[in-house]
Amino acid sequence: MKINLLLFLLALVSNSNSFGQRQLEKITLSPEGLEMMVPAELNKRDTIDNFKVLKNIPGTVQIRYNLASDSVTDNDIPQYADRLIGRLRASVPGFKYIDDGIHLQDGKNIGYIKYRHKQQGRKYFEYLFYITVNDQLLSFNFSSSWKDRERWEPIVDAIANSLRLIPAE
Repeated sequence: MKINLLLFLLALVSNSNSFGQRQLEKITLSPEGLEMMVPAELNKRDTIDNFKVLKNIPGTVQIRYNLASDSVTDNDIPQYADRLIGRLRASVPGFKYIDDGIHLQDGKNIGYIKYRHKQQGRKYFEYLFYITVNDQLLSFNFSSSWKDRERWEPIVDAIANSLRLIPAE
């Protein structure tokens, strides 16, 4: 009996999907010229208010992204975070700062800001990450309910760290 239980637990631990981990798959964003890894469940593509959107079928989790017309260089990314945090504090109801920083991938700065906010009495987890593409800012905004933060935050960390510019041919 103990051996069967031990074998069952070993099989459970060795299965990477057992504890809610999600398989990531590579997608290409065109014409932005980027590759990134996202969970397969974010397979519905849409456009909402000039933002492109990747979301799951129920629409409870989404990543919105947009290539801004602002001219921003890779070296501007650290200062951009400070300005953006100030704007968020001033304009987002119930804004609560969590973290910010920079990932360095293939010599490119990928800035990120994590925060919580309230909307219509509900708490949401927001994770902004951004990179420059041809001196334009490409920003991403992940959004989920606050209660799902623990599950999604490491996944979105992996998504942000997976951004890669596709070399021009």
